[in-house]
Amino acid sequence: MLLGCASTAPYRTELVEAGKVFCPSESAAALPQCAKVTPESGKGYELHFVEFDDQGWAAALPANNTARSDTRSETQTDHLMKRLEKLLSNGEYVNIVLYVHGWQHSAKGDDEDVQQFRNVLSSVRTLQHSSDSKKANRKVIGIYIGWRGRSWMFPGIEPFSFWSRKNTALRVSHGAVQELFARLRSVQQHYNTVHHSPDCVPPKEGTLTTGGCRVRTLMIGHSFGAWILYSAMSAQIIAALNAEKDLNEKAAPGGEESATAHTNETSKIENRRPAEMIVLINPAFEAVRYQPVHRAAINYKSKVAQPPLLVTISTSGDTATRTFFPVGRLMNSIFQRPTTSVEQAKAMTRTHGNFGMYHTHRLTRLEKDRCEGWQPPGPLSSKDKDQVLENKRIEIDNSRRFFERYTGSDGLLTPWVRDFCGGVQLSLLESSDPNHNRDANSLVWNIRTDASIIPNHSAIEKWRFLEFVRQLYADTDWRVEPAGRTAGLANR
Repeated sequence: MLLGCASTAPYRTELVEAGKVFCPSESAAALPQCAKVTPESGKGYELHFVEFDDQGWAAALPANNTARSDTRSETQTDHLMKRLEKLLSNGEYVNIVLYVHGWQHSAKGDDEDVQQFRNVLSSVRTLQHSSDSKKANRKVIGIYIGWRGRSWMFPGIEPFSFWSRKNTALRVSHGAVQELFARLRSVQQHYNTVHHSPDCVPPKEGTLTTGGCRVRTLMIGHSFGAWILYSAMSAQIIAALNAEKDLNEKAAPGGEESATAHTNETSKIENRRPAEMIVLINPAFEAVRYQPVHRAAINYKSKVAQPPLLVTISTSGDTATRTFFPVGRLMNSIFQRPTTSVEQAKAMTRTHGNFGMYHTHRLTRLEKDRCEGWQPPGPLSSKDKDQVLENKRIEIDNSRRFFERYTGSDGLLTPWVRDFCGGVQLSLLESSDPNHNRDANSLVWNIRTDASIIPNHSAIEKWRFLEFVRQLYADTDWRVEPAGRTAGLANR
């Protein structure tokens, strides 16, 4: 069994300058020079690795990564942040795509998740390269958060690592990864101010989202990696959802003038997201941890239509979380009782993706794609610039029709059903139960889908699913005229 232990050492031990080691997305896994470096440089993107050990500490790197023996060794996080600061201080616009891998994966060069992430970054760059706008043609920065998701190499016994890997993911989420997220947040807040980003404003009447910001961030977590991402970011999500509500409920003494000043002050912090979008795919953590965000989402009342902040997507084909997770949780939750309600008892053993009470939407496959002229698999893998532009034009028209149809005179969405190019349909679930999060304008979505879109726990690379996530994230670049009349898209 000792001989079957997976390596505990970090994989990315060589800190190099961006652009020094070129690792094409289609062949990087086979190139020895790409096995130990961070960052990798791909076609129009950079891929940085930040690794953590089983106690959540930053990966220990060789001493030669620092110039002097009497100085603190530079970490992968330090190396990444120096690069971001250099780019942003030189006036660059950046698009950060962060991914936290799940169970049975790592930062190894030939890991399936690493290879797929390279492809995603290459595709993001392909999309952006089709535009001449500086704000749209952003520098693509990929951040791959690595941890020891695989602890055993013997075939057939890896499922029994469920308990140890889940506990490790929790330790990682409470460890040095918090420093990484905090520093990314600080950079985002600094460079998205009016001084550095004059066009970066919160969603308000006349605009739907914030495409003009210098720093845009998409965060994705899968399986136990979704647990790491959620645990590290949930406090910021709850703060963003509750800030406006709590301030608006305070009395503004002094009459109308004082109330106006209070409203203006509130507007400075409302809708300041910790990221443009956070996506959890087949998350492997108990719904009892999700409940605070669920309650905050119910309490939040949006003043303008805007894309979701937190999106969970789970499939009925995921037997790992649908069947085996409850069994594993039943065993290690025996001494966590009694519970205070039926909801809590169920939430202790199920993931929120498998808890009907917390579902908000259903994603299904259509028999026929309703985006005429759109070519699958779309810009995700297309290198044909003309087809990329044509697909984008079709997607823009498709999104415009949706918002024109469902946006009311108050600027908010009415209950809706939406078709996405690629042949999938997202339906809002309806309910009058106040304990359900079924508001058409909610910022927290918990989507249920099936095996036709995500076949199982780990098969998250299917093009229909990836195209859906990409098009949903593209909503964060919308610009609309007042009264809901769309004026086109910016920065796409």
